[in-house]
Amino acid sequence: MNRVISLLVSFFLGFQLVVGQNTNCTNTEFERFIYIGHPRGDANPDMDSVVEKIEYKNFSVLMLGGDLADETSIDDATIDKIDSVFDFSSLNTLWSIGNHDDYSLTRVQSRTKRPTYYSYYKNGITYIVFNTQDSSCSVVGDQRIFFESVIDTVSSSSHVIILMHKLIYLNDHSTLQTQIPQISNAPYGVCTWCINENNFYDYVYPKLIGLEQKGIDVICIGGDIGKNSKSFEHETSDGIVFLASGCHSGDVDNSAIVFYHDILNRDLNWDFKLTTDFSDTLDHNLPNFHSISLSEDTIEIGKNITVVIEVSDSISIIDKIQLGFTNDLNTQTLSPSSDIGKWTLIDKNKYSISVKLEDSLDLGNWKLDDISILDISGNQLCVSNIGLSVNLITSTNPLINPDPKLTIYPNPSSGILSLSISDNIKSLIVYSLSGKEIKIKSDSFKNIDLSTQKPGVYFVLVTTFNNVKIMEKIVIQK
Repeated sequence: MNRVISLLVSFFLGFQLVVGQNTNCTNTEFERFIYIGHPRGDANPDMDSVVEKIEYKNFSVLMLGGDLADETSIDDATIDKIDSVFDFSSLNTLWSIGNHDDYSLTRVQSRTKRPTYYSYYKNGITYIVFNTQDSSCSVVGDQRIFFESVIDTVSSSSHVIILMHKLIYLNDHSTLQTQIPQISNAPYGVCTWCINENNFYDYVYPKLIGLEQKGIDVICIGGDIGKNSKSFEHETSDGIVFLASGCHSGDVDNSAIVFYHDILNRDLNWDFKLTTDFSDTLDHNLPNFHSISLSEDTIEIGKNITVVIEVSDSISIIDKIQLGFTNDLNTQTLSPSSDIGKWTLIDKNKYSISVKLEDSLDLGNWKLDDISILDISGNQLCVSNIGLSVNLITSTNPLINPDPKLTIYPNPSSGILSLSISDNIKSLIVYSLSGKEIKIKSDSFKNIDLSTQKPGVYFVLVTTFNNVKIMEKIVIQK
């Protein structure tokens, strides 16, 4: 399309659109967690060198799946070295101890200032940390009393995350138990490091179903993985999610889980990432953003606009900017992305970058929903929720709109959706809120079956045979 289109932005702040007041760059509305499992080396106090250098202060919660060193608590020198990496005394460091960690529980507790099993609440999420070394993988005795006391009081949380070292949810599962040799570091059997017979499905699991029935999503994460497999994900028919992620020291394909938490919308997504994905950010701090602004009050499609940010720290880990627009007429969204080579310093702590908006928006009323900043690993560092009205016009004929209209209904839905579009569809892709592609069942692009996906926000990207791309946001509710 060779048309001249302008987005006229309505605002009340003169000739500069300042959105810093709504900017979620200091983890007030959006936060990231990281999960690391089994990073131990073969001799104290060694651990995987890549895991050791990750900047964990860039994450609001650090979840550890155990087996941090060969014998983490055997002496003060070893545990202090590991402590210097993970900061055990922080309330935001959650450690489910493994069989290579429990030589001296006294040393462990002197650093964590916590029992070996405990709970923690932050921003609408309840974390429960199990000690699967206790009572041969079963939740009994004092740990059972503790678990019941937490479960019975959970009411306002959107999610419950249960951390465990051993993958005790594999035992006695109709299909997963036979996969233990391919998934877990530890075998099924009777030993201190084995996945022993336990009461997960007799006692723990029914409690988790009760949470799901109250509308609370449950995620169980295990850390004794990394040798035979680096990652694992399974959702039960009851909607409970089992995850595992871990390392084998020195391997280049070691895995971590990064969680993306939208606090206001109570939405939680995650991605498995290689630990080496963080290598380019190891020596950098997360920027402390103060504001994001647009230097122009008029945005012309096909030309550059200037985005200005104000920060108090290094911006060297910034990689991309995304501008999200929503069409009120057909709920399309467009997120043009620009690879950023170098920001220009325009004033103390202020930087600018030019972003080209492609000529692919329909005519009509739009909203500039957000400006997002991403790091080199694709992680969202901050997002500005703007919600400003935008009027799209053209200098040739403002009434012409050659692009097809896409309707997806019902929306929200339970996951069974129908599509209506005035053109032939060439491809259809569904993405999660974090950008992960979702496998779908589709009947000639007329229907989409997402009934097995967990509740939340998703995006449907449709490409027509005329190479017109339309993206629509859908919401799954159950």
